[in-house]
Amino acid sequence: MKDIKELQDFWTSHVEDEKMLCTIVHKRGSGYRGVGAKKIILKNGESCGYLSGGCLEGDIIRNALERWNDAPFIEEFSTMSEEDRLLGYQTGCAGVIDILFEPLPKDTQNMPLYLPFGKHATSGAVALSLLPNTLGQRKALDVYEEMEDHFVEKWIKPFHLFVIGCGPNAYPFAELAPPLGWEVTFLDYRRGNILPETRNVASKIVSMGDIASHVEEGSHSAVIVMTHNYEADLNIIGQLNGRNFAYVGSVGPRERFDQICKDSKTLFGVPIDSDWASNVHAPAGLKKARSPENIALSILAEIKFGSE
Repeated sequence: MKDIKELQDFWTSHVEDEKMLCTIVHKRGSGYRGVGAKKIILKNGESCGYLSGGCLEGDIIRNALERWNDAPFIEEFSTMSEEDRLLGYQTGCAGVIDILFEPLPKDTQNMPLYLPFGKHATSGAVALSLLPNTLGQRKALDVYEEMEDHFVEKWIKPFHLFVIGCGPNAYPFAELAPPLGWEVTFLDYRRGNILPETRNVASKIVSMGDIASHVEEGSHSAVIVMTHNYEADLNIIGQLNGRNFAYVGSVGPRERFDQICKDSKTLFGVPIDSDWASNVHAPAGLKKARSPENIALSILAEIKFGSE
């Protein structure tokens, strides 16, 4: 996700330069990057992105520059040979990747067809022809569907992390989540509990009863409740109850969360949906984590590899 944003920024900052997009469209065996990984190369050799563990990047750039006028074309790169291993050229992953080299428009008008990423999808997917006579031709699809002789990419939506509670224990999320390419929003009802403006996140003070309306619902949203105030968490869990998220985490013991569910019904007449509650991660993150930094890291790992 982060690499696609960087490619978009690179394209935007080099609008007037001739550019070539390199995309892994097929892989056999092992490879450091997966199918769909991309790299942009300028005619002066400057580039953004990577398609291997590092040692193939020079060959990829040389191929692009030497065959600039031949694009679009597909080139095969292999790290399978014994000679490569003995000379130290292998990436450490023995495999073969097929890379499509294609020219990019100078303007950014059709950027979504080449880098299908953004908050507001213009399509469900993009189909890229691999047929010799139409190689590199792209078209938007309403929904993702496999197509013969085409490489089809789903539209990628940014992942948005919502941290409810802006106390000092929440600060590590501001340092650790943005490098993943995630959007991050901190919410709190306590005036004064706001992250410094220099942090690479959004931070808002909102009324207690309005917190849930600031949390975006959907499969690309994760929520962490960490006000460290029982009454506040009781209120907020009630607001989030039953809503669809990729991940919901509550900082604190499972017994505390279970008591919140009971009190919500007993005190406020708001029953917490049992299926929804069973999917709430409480305690959020790995149980062995103790310091704020380790807790944040363990929660982010749980989200990244279990939900995103």
